[in-house]
Amino acid sequence: MEVRDWYTCTKCGSVWRWRRSDVGKCPHCAELTVPLEPPSVGVADGRATLATRLLRLAGYLADQAVTAVLLVPALFAAAHSEAVGRTGIGTFLSALTWATIGSAVYYAVPTALCGQTLGKWIAGTKAIGPDGQAPGWVRAIVRSVVALAADLLTSFVVGFLDPLWLLWDRRRQTLHDKAAGTVVVVVRRSRPVPVLLAGIALAAGTQLALVFGVIRPFIVQAYYVPSGSMHHTLMEHDRLLANKLSYRYGDLQRGDIIVFRAPTYVTHGKRIDFVKRLVGLPGDTLQVKGGRLLVNGRAQDESYLAEPYMTYRWGPVKVPPDSVVAMGDNRNNSNDSTKWVDAAGKPAPFLPISSIHGRAFYRFWPWPRRGPVR
Repeated sequence: MEVRDWYTCTKCGSVWRWRRSDVGKCPHCAELTVPLEPPSVGVADGRATLATRLLRLAGYLADQAVTAVLLVPALFAAAHSEAVGRTGIGTFLSALTWATIGSAVYYAVPTALCGQTLGKWIAGTKAIGPDGQAPGWVRAIVRSVVALAADLLTSFVVGFLDPLWLLWDRRRQTLHDKAAGTVVVVVRRSRPVPVLLAGIALAAGTQLALVFGVIRPFIVQAYYVPSGSMHHTLMEHDRLLANKLSYRYGDLQRGDIIVFRAPTYVTHGKRIDFVKRLVGLPGDTLQVKGGRLLVNGRAQDESYLAEPYMTYRWGPVKVPPDSVVAMGDNRNNSNDSTKWVDAAGKPAPFLPISSIHGRAFYRFWPWPRRGPVR
């Protein structure tokens, strides 16, 4: 098996992969026979070898894992504060702001001083300016701001263009390299490919573990509304943020919009999440009478309902300990506690508190209707 390396033409700068022993004609300068050498850039004290795309990927994912670690405590603090004070999306945005500032410091300071973040140190690479030295403060700040802006824009696909740019750039620069006027070069002998791949897998695994093993199960998660049972408060396919700490550190309150795993006898054994309004707490007595919901004998003011009156009678029932009652805002067309029956066909209106994932507090999509969920 022939060993192949990346080479660049010293005349036109074209880069391609070639057999290590070859010296021949450049594909873009066919009339000239020019030597081929490893991709490099000119610096003040000679030439430096550009980092391979695999090395850059390893460093990038390692840095992403570090910033994900910074994000977790910020999100936990935000979720805890929102759960206790019901402060809404502003708390989460402030947490993201502080996490972003922390990430900017993490990227900018070591890059300005020595050209290496932790990820680049692991990969054996370094960011340098045109003089071959560490980028300095201005270039490091520009570099980190553009990179973090791209991270924030990844939800809109545009942000992916930043890291992907190095795939076709002959100097292997990302967009944040372009903006800052930096390149990434090798500062020590490359690690074996299997070691690099193992490092990439570890860094990617760390990020996935933090997102799917910590943030989504225990802090905050996005959900969608599967049906029209919450008209007109929520519409089908609305996207919501639910705080998973709401009832670990806060109290259940009537009127909360909750996300929960529906009882299996309702979904015929399938694991399906419902979004409903919490209307009955442990110890409450509920009844639908005269088209109105009565809680402990009092008719409730529910101006948010899709229809002002319910077309059925239900109850009275008393909510047992460790359970709640949930109903949709589109009461006459909602598969909720008033309709649930168990496998034997008997009414089973109570939802165990343990089945509640969290409290929905913000609708982030569709964009024109974004805002707090009341």
